Amino acid sequence: MKKTLLILISVLGLICSCKEKDNGPKTMQEKLCGEWHSISLPEGLQKFLPPQSIAKLPPPKNDVHGQRAIYIHTKNLFIKIKENKTMIKLGVNSVLFKTVSFREAAEAIKKCGYDGVEISAIAGMCEHLDLANWKTQKAELIAIREELDLPFISTEVASQDRERLLTAFEACAEIGIPIVNIGPGGQMNNEETLKQSLETIQILAEDAEKFGITLCVKAHVGAAVWSTPTTLRMMDTITSPAFGVDMDPSHIHRAGENPAIALPQVLSKMKHIHIRDCKGEGPSPGAPADQACGRGDIDLFGYFKAMVDQNYDGPVDLEVIGPDQSYVDATKIAAESYGYMNAILKKLGAR
Repeated sequence: MKKTLLILISVLGLICSCKEKDNGPKTMQEKLCGEWHSISLPEGLQKFLPPQSIAKLPPPKNDVHGQRAIYIHTKNLFIKIKENKTMIKLGVNSVLFKTVSFREAAEAIKKCGYDGVEISAIAGMCEHLDLANWKTQKAELIAIREELDLPFISTEVASQDRERLLTAFEACAEIGIPIVNIGPGGQMNNEETLKQSLETIQILAEDAEKFGITLCVKAHVGAAVWSTPTTLRMMDTITSPAFGVDMDPSHIHRAGENPAIALPQVLSKMKHIHIRDCKGEGPSPGAPADQACGRGDIDLFGYFKAMVDQNYDGPVDLEVIGPDQSYVDATKIAAESYGYMNAILKKLGAR
């Protein structure tokens, strides 16, 4: 018995620790790392494998990345070794659906195919998460999340008002929202306001840390942190582990940079992505319809490729800002963007 178990453990260990050698084209079952591999398995060893691992059919030609599965087919053992590629989760900031209730927004986002939602708490624009009344909202929001199986990815508060953010951190900790997104504040190319903004962000990140919440800040054209160099300075200055970068390619593009080149530079502290397309490099990203992914001038394929190549494993939330959209128009933007992003990620092996 001990000898039999030792043989099985040794075989599995050998396969799981293997490194694929480049010896030319391989069949599906000849590839070891990240693909299917088959070995001859004595029938006597099959009983030591968990019942759920036994299948009557050979393994499928395509499997979900990031999964390990063991299959038995006659006398062969098929093992799917976990790949390095990460499955990137897609969400939508509910501000796109600011003309309807959060339930209606969440239902539309789910139907479009998204994995989660960023619930908007932007004062004066869209407060699907009403921070003044979050305790009365809590049960309803959790019920919507559970009913639709649509996790809360984050919330956008935007404001740097400390009292408002302390409330947001408490609400998020209670409701189960892991990330709070805000802007950097201050003025572009103004050293004094940049220093002040960084001091404020440090304090706010320490506040978030006490609640177990991640505070993400993005470069924003017109604000003190507006480019990759100013983002790097922010990264070097903020010491709290609760701090993260929210990387928005539309702002980096309008700062005159290539987002695909900028992304690896900020990856070490990048914990969230706001995404949209935009026309030109003007101060505005354009009309909401032109912010749908694939409609504008940003090389989003290159940007997603940079994400995948760098093994980014945080969320990507569509954030479309602008004039009020009808429920139908908002759904069109969300659906079109999902189709575009999902197609790219599938091509890159990250969905």
